[in-house]
Amino acid sequence: MEDQSSYDYGSTQPADIGGLLDTSLDAGQVSAHAAVPALPKPEINVNLVYVLPENMDSKSSLQFGVEAHNVGDGATGSFKVKFTLDNAETEIQDWPNMEPGTSHWQEWEHGPLRAGNHVIEAELDPDGAVMTDANRRNNKGQKAFVVAEGHFASVGRKSDAEAVVGRITTNMLFFVNNYWNNYRDALGEFTRQMQFPADAEAEFDGASGLIAGASSLLKASLDLALAPLATTPVAPALAIIGAMQAAGEAWAAAEASVMQARGKIIVRDYISGLMERIESGNQKMQSAIMDNQIELQNELDRRIESSGSDTSTGEYKGEAAEMVHALDKAAHDLKAGTPSTGQFVHQFTVRFIQSQDEGKYDHGASGRALGTLRINVTMKTDDGKNWEIDELGDTWTLLTSAPQKENLAGILKRKLSSGSVAEVWQLGPECVVRMEYGDDAATISIGNGPLDILVSNAKIDGRIAERIWKTPAVYTRVFGVHNIEA
Repeated sequence: MEDQSSYDYGSTQPADIGGLLDTSLDAGQVSAHAAVPALPKPEINVNLVYVLPENMDSKSSLQFGVEAHNVGDGATGSFKVKFTLDNAETEIQDWPNMEPGTSHWQEWEHGPLRAGNHVIEAELDPDGAVMTDANRRNNKGQKAFVVAEGHFASVGRKSDAEAVVGRITTNMLFFVNNYWNNYRDALGEFTRQMQFPADAEAEFDGASGLIAGASSLLKASLDLALAPLATTPVAPALAIIGAMQAAGEAWAAAEASVMQARGKIIVRDYISGLMERIESGNQKMQSAIMDNQIELQNELDRRIESSGSDTSTGEYKGEAAEMVHALDKAAHDLKAGTPSTGQFVHQFTVRFIQSQDEGKYDHGASGRALGTLRINVTMKTDDGKNWEIDELGDTWTLLTSAPQKENLAGILKRKLSSGSVAEVWQLGPECVVRMEYGDDAATISIGNGPLDILVSNAKIDGRIAERIWKTPAVYTRVFGVHNIEA
């Protein structure tokens, strides 16, 4: 779930300089007041402060969490989040940049607490780093909770299995819900940043573009989130994972069928409908968890009995301990594998570009491949052996046939400037460098790292281009250019 003070810089206006200069402005002159645009401002709202598991005792480890949303029209930049437990214990963590319209959630893992009443408070940006946040009252939230005495397992093995499985599946249900919330928020934010016309027909048919990107991204992100769970050495847990995967893929396939049947579409209408139908996908995956819960409880109960675990103390042995550990890890992996809103937006952008430009070339520009980021560099040498940069472009150019290409470039640029992606080559579109060196020139295509390259189109000897590029001073300076334009 997404990559603060009372000062309102956007509303600040300059003094009336007309009186100071003892001159009046003619009616045809532009007022100095009107020349100052309102600056975009972030606005952080705490949506939820939560404690997991919902049923806890004095032997339960806890997770304190907070979810927040940037409802403003400017990016926040990075800041801090401060957790405070019972007005005594604190935890301060880094919170990443949030673009407008995006959400992010973060947790504090904590050991067991004494029985009794407790309060957890979460405050975003306690130091006021997000200086244009107009309303800081929304930056804080809290939740009261009760920790029970002893251990819920004291009434016997069966209730112990129910308590443990119930705690873990409750966590998983919560994480699944956040997964779909992030997906929904990302669709809305991508639409906002792209500024698709409200009444314009898409320039692509139903088998391509954003729609194909959205459905394929859903499957890819499900694979990412669920893949670590597939190593769980517990058969009923694997059944849950398979059912969750099948439910998500069935939802994506149904959406693809709708898209195929409609042919040409209005993009904003499709996305709006997709967002409305997301809850059905959420419910399908949550039902997959609940439908397998009893089988999971029975398996844990069998392992408790066969291992001789003492349920009155909550101490597990052998295969029972292995199962509890595996299920806890599965829930944690699901949380860790869930893409944030910002990650979803970025992946929508990359897939949108790729689906529009796959296999296409700009024939008016010497056959350059579309869907790539390109930059030019000219090298010089005094001795024919040692090369240094003579001229370097000040921007990477996004070559694409996709509509709203300037907005696509803007999304990529913001992703880079936010710091959540460190290098241009990590953005997704292939990076291509056109290098001129002496009387020769070559094209350098970058793969999965600055030294993973393919040299082509050399006039004389591409090996020289490869040697020049692999000089750290060269590739680090080229990738030091972080500006992107369409």
